[in-house]
Amino acid sequence: MRLLPLLFIIPLVSLAREIPEFDDELLGRLVISKKRFPFLTPKDAPELAHVYPTDQQLNMIKAAIGAPEYAMRMKRSLGDGDEDGFPSDPTAAFGWFNDFKKFLGQFLKFEFSYEVLNSTVIDPGSLPFDKIKSDAFFKAMVIDKAQFQPYLDQEFNNRMRTTAASEKSWLPAEKLIQEMRECLYFKYGSASDEDFQYDKDTGGTMVYYKVTCMLVKDSYYIGLSTYDNNFLLHDIEHVDTIQSGWSFLGMSKQKTKIERWFEKRYITLNDLKQLLDFIMRDFAERIRMEYRQYLEAANIPVPS
Repeated sequence: MRLLPLLFIIPLVSLAREIPEFDDELLGRLVISKKRFPFLTPKDAPELAHVYPTDQQLNMIKAAIGAPEYAMRMKRSLGDGDEDGFPSDPTAAFGWFNDFKKFLGQFLKFEFSYEVLNSTVIDPGSLPFDKIKSDAFFKAMVIDKAQFQPYLDQEFNNRMRTTAASEKSWLPAEKLIQEMRECLYFKYGSASDEDFQYDKDTGGTMVYYKVTCMLVKDSYYIGLSTYDNNFLLHDIEHVDTIQSGWSFLGMSKQKTKIERWFEKRYITLNDLKQLLDFIMRDFAERIRMEYRQYLEAANIPVPS
């Protein structure tokens, strides 16, 4: 009797990996681009625009896709191919991205100036404000020239209007849309504006935005900055000294009473100057926290 060899079926180790996605308050849900790895791209309009990941996002992408143990398994199982559309060995892909990192680092220096990027943070407690609350965003994107208008029509315009209507009423949606449209007519353009409102009883709001676009070969490089700051000035304190007393047949008694009261005040030019300085320094600190890798790639020293 001939014994047939037993065939053992060895289950393959799952090659699946969790691919991170990111919720961006300004641009919506972002996923990792397969066309321009490791850039991010809008989930609702994939590959129409490519967003530079922040340092934190880039580290998560490296952890998920650049893990050495994953690359080894993929090479053994799939050769040079891939399972999910991302690089099986992302070393070369991250190396390709280095030139883009340097470019963005130089772009940031140009946008914010070396002095601003290296400015120290101001303690809000040293400012003449009882309340100061800010909301800031900076996004850098690369958009193919042929995809710029479709991106505006299919994604950007609607998202800005929806965000302004439902989540961030301060967002100057129409101004951002208009400035992005202007990019189509110039090789380089930069526009910024600020809107300031103040009421001595309820406080004030400072809204700032800047859109910079640069056409390099067949791609637009976009810098999009928005900043909202709500604040309330310290009240003016008044101190009144009230003296009272009586005197009768050589006897007397005196009483001194201190009364403090507060008066709402209007903002002065000096207050406004301090606020603007705080805004730019605060913005610079956020840039350093989110894009330090890019600044370092461009050999731009920044304080730790």
